[in-house]
Amino acid sequence: MIENKRQVGFIEYTSAECSFRAVHADDYLVIHCLWVSDIGKGYGTKLINKCLQDASTQSKKGVVVVPNSETSWAPSKDIFLKKIL
Repeated sequence: MIENKRQVGFIEYTSAECSFRAVHADDYLVIHCLWVSDIGKGYGTKLINKCLQDASTQSKKGVVVVPNSETSWAPSKDIFLKKIL
C-alpha cells in the first residue's frame, strides 16, 4: 500500500493449499504477514479488506490467519477481532 509516494503497508497471502503455515484449510486464503508503518490510520483494515475481496472473487470459503503479536510481520489478533465484532 502506497500513500504520498511511500510504502505504508503490505499484506502477503496465498491459497491454503500452497501455504507454508501449518493449517488445514482447503479452499481458504491464508494470510502470512501483514505490516503497516502507522497504526491507527486504517491501512491494516484496507489490506485485510482487499484479501477478503480476493477470497470472494476466487470463490474461497474465507480467510485464515495465525496471529502473533510478538513479531513485526505477523499481525496480532486485535485487528481481526475488530473485523468480526
